[in-house]
Amino acid sequence: MVGSQQYQQLQEQLDRMAADSDGFMSEIAAAAREIASACDVSHANAEWYRQNVVRETAQEQTLLQTLGALCKLAEDYAVSWDANKGRGNGASSGSLLAGSDQHAAAPPDLARLAPVPSLWQRIQDVWTRAIQPPPVPASEVEELVKGNGARAPGVQPPPPHLPDEAQSPALAVYCLGKFRVYLDNHPLNNWPGRKSKQVFKYLILHHSTPTPKEVLMDLCWPDTDPDAARNNLNVTIYGLRQMLRAGNSSFSYILFQDDCYFFNPALRMWIDVDLFMEYSEKARPLAGNGVSDVSVQDCLAAETLYQGELFEEDRYENWIMPQRHFLQILYLGLLQRLSDHYFSQNNFAMTAAICNKVLAVDTCHEAAHQRLMICYTRQGQRQLALRQYHLCVETLRRELDIPPSAATEKLYADILEDAALPTP
Repeated sequence: MVGSQQYQQLQEQLDRMAADSDGFMSEIAAAAREIASACDVSHANAEWYRQNVVRETAQEQTLLQTLGALCKLAEDYAVSWDANKGRGNGASSGSLLAGSDQHAAAPPDLARLAPVPSLWQRIQDVWTRAIQPPPVPASEVEELVKGNGARAPGVQPPPPHLPDEAQSPALAVYCLGKFRVYLDNHPLNNWPGRKSKQVFKYLILHHSTPTPKEVLMDLCWPDTDPDAARNNLNVTIYGLRQMLRAGNSSFSYILFQDDCYFFNPALRMWIDVDLFMEYSEKARPLAGNGVSDVSVQDCLAAETLYQGELFEEDRYENWIMPQRHFLQILYLGLLQRLSDHYFSQNNFAMTAAICNKVLAVDTCHEAAHQRLMICYTRQGQRQLALRQYHLCVETLRRELDIPPSAATEKLYADILEDAALPTP
């Protein structure tokens, strides 16, 4: 394989050839020089990733062994505590999502989260899959909610495990990214129609309060006669109920009272948006004077739950856009806090990874471009820092038709001159 030194020598030779040639040959030499420069950058990228894969894989295996021992110790303690104290109705005091049972008897207050196995059982389950991965590639990183926050691009976490022995049905809904619904751990795909899915999404996103029938009628049939819209809604709700009852014919999933629709309070629900909001709220101390490990982990958990835009398949639904924008701003704020935290710890690899996630959402986020330039330079990848600058310039020109800020230009000049860069 050609190395970086050979690429640099080739570029020097092509520079001399371009200077010594005239006309067409000079242009060919200049074009070849640009291609050689791009090859050098790609080679540096590949080498940087190879080195990081080896280092991080070794570190991961070491940490997994320690994590496994710790989880086993914690789970043994929890089992011992249960034997002595009991847990009342069976809800786990250490559950990440505990608390739904206490709301079950309070219609129509539907702000609840489904009970799931204890925190230590969930972490132990993640750890077991990590050291004994299933055949599907990349699935070993699917549920690193309380780990390092990394996830493979495009990998979707599986539905949360909800105990089969529970009497009431369990509904798990993913709204962030690809829309997915699981009823008692089985996927729901046989939607009666597009309107039924739209009504379901609205009820899910507003499940904390009952929804008046007029709101749903105006949402789905805004230009239809009220009587016809009411009839359409009745047919749509009937289809939804029939689809849900296929898993449990004796349970009423969607109730109607006082001209409002709402989910049965006895239904155990897990909604990723709710959990994302919960962890985002817990992560707020990270923005204060003191940074705790707990707030970092909560921030990572919220970041992992955000698998994409709210209802990403509904790009042009007006009623979704305000909440979608709010969640996206909240997500970018979480990434900014994580970036600040890792940068302050001189962890430039993690900082760069977080900044790239920012740019995946907002390509014109100039502060993220700047921090990536610094991180690459600190890691000895000067060519990546220079490339990031040019990417920033091109993106701002293409998307906003503006030049980069004076701060970005100064940073670029400092990198070119090997001057001192901003410190964490």
